[in-house]
Amino acid sequence: MLATDAMDVSRQYGFAERRPRMEERAQAILSRFPEGSRFFTNTRHGDHPDFYERVTGCWPMTRYSWDFGLLAVSREEVGLIWSFDAN
Repeated sequence: MLATDAMDVSRQYGFAERRPRMEERAQAILSRFPEGSRFFTNTRHGDHPDFYERVTGCWPMTRYSWDFGLLAVSREEVGLIWSFDAN
């Protein structure tokens, strides 16, 4: 689960119970990107983003007014995890 504008993931219904399984799934994806991989985001989190924290701003990359995510790049592959607010 990615936090979004005005959303605190820790306050989402059932988050505490779901968090361990969600982190296992995230680890399965992130384990594909070994040491030396590069990670990029268009949020205003700074150099060390924490996607559990509320996102207070982003630089949209689409026609939507709000979109953000994580781009992961290794020597072998590229991963993209993205969130769109299509309102």
